[in-house]
Amino acid sequence: MLVAVLTGVRFSVDSSRMDLLLCAGFSVAAISIFAFEIAPTLGGSAIGKPETWASLIARIISAVLITGAAFARGQVRKPDRGAADDTRRLFARATRYLERAHARSSRRWATPGARTDPSYR
Repeated sequence: MLVAVLTGVRFSVDSSRMDLLLCAGFSVAAISIFAFEIAPTLGGSAIGKPETWASLIARIISAVLITGAAFARGQVRKPDRGAADDTRRLFARATRYLERAHARSSRRWATPGARTDPSYR
């Protein structure tokens, strides 16, 4: 998260697209690690498949953003809205993906009486 804050400060000074993409990529990485890997375990439960897939997708998105920063040129026209809006949109998409994946997996694997049946093992 510290790297995201530092690149955000650099973006606020320079307003370059490279810094915007770096800030968004590091922010998505930090937020997704907390939301999909740390927060689910705070209640004592294990990380499920939906959280694992959402974490993987978020890491891919953050890697694409960070890699894309190497090819970004120029300045951002409205720097006061850039980083916060992009980060918020990407986090909302990852959260929606997690909700959909969790709903699909709970419907798919829910079988009546599966846990009480002794032959389940």
